[in-house]
Amino acid sequence: MSHDNKRNISLSRRGFLSGMARVAVAGSAVLLASCGRDGNAIACVENLASGEASLRRSFNYSDKSPVADKSCGNCVFFEAGEGGCGHCRIFTGPASLGGYCDSWSKRPEIIR
Repeated sequence: MSHDNKRNISLSRRGFLSGMARVAVAGSAVLLASCGRDGNAIACVENLASGEASLRRSFNYSDKSPVADKSCGNCVFFEAGEGGCGHCRIFTGPASLGGYCDSWSKRPEIIR
């Protein structure tokens, strides 16, 4: 192999690695921009103690409801907070407005 061919291979590797680095940086930026979001869901729960996380799993809690008309936002146990997050009286902690768990119970409508 001549010196020119080695240089072309080296440039191709460098170009490949440079391109992969750009893809990694762009992918990381996308992940960070969408961190805590799943469609219209907002993740309100971060760094839970293992007991709190276990309790949520036992109720099959999800930050995004699988049922359109059943979400924490219209559950009797949900107390609204700021930014799409609130407080659940069932598992006594943060919950997403668009979340859902097996203990969901429709909030009564107030008739005026």
